[in-house]
Amino acid sequence: MNANRVKQPFRMSTRLPIEAEKLRQPGDIFQVRIRYDGRFGERDIFDVSYLDEEGLPLLPNVTESVSQEIKVFLQELLELRFPGWETAEGARGEFQWHVHSDELRHRHEVRVTEYREVEINTP
Repeated sequence: MNANRVKQPFRMSTRLPIEAEKLRQPGDIFQVRIRYDGRFGERDIFDVSYLDEEGLPLLPNVTESVSQEIKVFLQELLELRFPGWETAEGARGEFQWHVHSDELRHRHEVRVTEYREVEINTP
């Protein structure tokens, strides 16, 4: 492998080209977001939400199949990046796909149990 080779940036449109094109057509969709939360083997992957440039929710004319393809792809990406994310204390996070810049941001938070010791000695 050539050390000087530039890595290709992660672009959602290369992974979901049809869906990217359909999201760009209406013009008012600025961001696609999906949140997740899981612990003790239970997992919640919430429905895809669409936001305008100000971060306000939209109800765009997007087919259910487009939303489902996005959700399935991001769920698989989550599983690849963080296998078993929902076990024990679990984790939560969200994906944000900025449609026009074609950037995907992924915030993942792992829950950690913390113990604080208190020792009391009585005579």
